[in-house]
Parts: sequence; C-alpha cells; structure tokens
Amino acid sequence: MNEPLTKVTHDLGFTCAGLQEAMKMAKAVQGIVLLDLIGRARGLLQDAQALLDASNADAKGIVKP
Repeated sequence: MNEPLTKVTHDLGFTCAGLQEAMKMAKAVQGIVLLDLIGRARGLLQDAQALLDASNADAKGIVKP
C-alpha cells in the first residue's frame, strides 16, 4: 500500500503547486474558486501523508492495536 500512497502524495503535491501557479494568473472570481480548490487539495495531501505515515509506522511495528 505504501507505493500507491507515495505516488498519491507526490501527485497531490504537484496538484497543489499547479493550483498555486494558476492563482498567480487568476482574476478575482477565479481566485476565489482556486482558493477553495487549493485548500481542499492541501487537505487531501495532509490526509494522504498521514495515512502513509501511519502505514509506515505499522510496518515497523510502532503502532500497536
């Protein structure tokens, strides 16, 4: 499971960067929409990273039931 999650975190990182780049060229209304998208993408990135961290900890036996 770690390999797909690692890919997802990288992809979401690129997504966030792309949205931030678009924000530099956005008009007012576009900027409002982009702010929401950036926030949601960052939230997904944080969630995916947390899941990856938990999976890694579990694989190392750090997490106990």
